[in-house]
Amino acid sequence: MKKNKINVGFVLNYSYHTWIGGYNYHLSLFKCLKKFNNKVNIIIFVNKNISKYDQNLLKEYKIIKTDRFDHSSFAIRVDKILSKLKILLKGKDNKLDQFFKKYKIDIVSHFTYLGKKSLIRSIPIIWDFQELYNKKNFRYSDIVLRKINSIMCNKHSDKVILGSNHTFNDYSKVLNKKINNGVIINQAYFFNLKIKKKIPLLKKYNIANKSFFLLPNQYWRHKNHIVLLKALKYLNDINKKNNFLVISTGNTKNWRDAKYFKEILDFIKTNKINNYKILGIINHDDLINLAYYCKGIVNPSISEGWSNSVELANSLDKINIISNIKCHKEQSNDKSFLFHPNDYKKLAYLLIKKYKYSVLNNKQLQKKIDKNAFSFSEKYFQTVYEVIKAKNIINISENS
Repeated sequence: MKKNKINVGFVLNYSYHTWIGGYNYHLSLFKCLKKFNNKVNIIIFVNKNISKYDQNLLKEYKIIKTDRFDHSSFAIRVDKILSKLKILLKGKDNKLDQFFKKYKIDIVSHFTYLGKKSLIRSIPIIWDFQELYNKKNFRYSDIVLRKINSIMCNKHSDKVILGSNHTFNDYSKVLNKKINNGVIINQAYFFNLKIKKKIPLLKKYNIANKSFFLLPNQYWRHKNHIVLLKALKYLNDINKKNNFLVISTGNTKNWRDAKYFKEILDFIKTNKINNYKILGIINHDDLINLAYYCKGIVNPSISEGWSNSVELANSLDKINIISNIKCHKEQSNDKSFLFHPNDYKKLAYLLIKKYKYSVLNNKQLQKKIDKNAFSFSEKYFQTVYEVIKAKNIINISENS
């Protein structure tokens, strides 16, 4: 059978505000494929109760509303467990296969494994292996389940997407074997550069018109906001003038650790830190513009698979003050300045350091953004194509 396009199914069974980083990853991939690749049909499965906000984000793509993957339902969670048992014992789940077959899906991407005997291909993503580095943030049962997921992905997927070399190495370490189905695909942060006027933007969020750093991290504990606050406290303690702001964006709710954000607020209040401003969730275009106007982007994270905020900084050719974890070292460039995630004094120094560097104009920035996006889409499509070609499910020409 000759086909000009591959039907790729994605499952977004959570809301944008629940996990902004994950949603932005998918949106970047969808935009890259739409602009640079005409061989993929993007079909997105969403919950029936999808919000108008999320639906608007996906308005350019085909979406299918279903309760099939809604984890808020106890019955669906039980069905998910039974499905995985079927795949373990029989190599596939006929019920799940029939569901995707109904919508003529060729490959399910970035979601789960479908089984080595499934006629529908699967290329899940493993985002990171935080449990290797931050065990105290996970229950023992969660650590075990994450390992089981890695084993099953290795055995019952066609390919497994990993965001970086170090994540690939962690995957191999967890399985204690050489990996032959892992593929490294570095994410690009793709957007069209639409610059707004600075003063109205700052007024919108009641931000003083002064130099500022941007910290675009959701309030997960591993994002390590506290070390940045300790750096600001240290600068106050040694009487260094903090003539700059740190603007924090991202969801302040943390379902894993509800106490974390309160600890942040208590630290700010106790230590009278007045140059750290929390905006919470903001419009994505506004986020891009704040990144454009900021002095630099900070990411003090303890663990990452591949960092959205670092990619954003690199895309906009910004100063990038980042923790020296393996992922950040991979993403670093000549405008990256690294510190140990516990070294608040080194971070404090980097915040007041005077930087000299050349600046790209907007046309050059967009060219750079597009180049990275093209590479992202090509690497992803090549992975999809190789799976399709290897299994002889459809006969699609690379040049069609």
